[in-house]
Amino acid sequence: MKKIILYCIVGLLCFGIGWSIKYFDLLSYFSSTSEINLISEKLKDFGDISKGSTASYYFKFENAGKGDLIIENVDTRCGCTVSGWNKNPIKPGQKDSILVDYDTNILGPFNRTILIYSNDNHVPLNVYIRGFVQDSVN
Repeated sequence: MKKIILYCIVGLLCFGIGWSIKYFDLLSYFSSTSEINLISEKLKDFGDISKGSTASYYFKFENAGKGDLIIENVDTRCGCTVSGWNKNPIKPGQKDSILVDYDTNILGPFNRTILIYSNDNHVPLNVYIRGFVQDSVN
């Protein structure tokens, strides 16, 4: 009987410790002190561009929070758009940018959404690019 009581006590302690670790981890997940603030426009319209030309844009932002901002991922949603970003923590008040390149060898209109994931409450920031790639622009 003593062994059963001992096993129950140990089990309850393990459950309580596991729950508290998970609970406090969730609290830190939802109470981020970083805040991504987009400085540039949310939409970059390239207009009419020639096939093979450069279609690059830097989306500029700053960390408007009190803690370090970490860009965790940038999802371009297709292989025709690539991105580059700083993998290091961005200090409060510091500015940075995310480079987005579109492959202009694909003719026709394009309208792409880029999702920026950070530790800013783990909600992605959406930015957009659009334009029209032609064989030659007059």
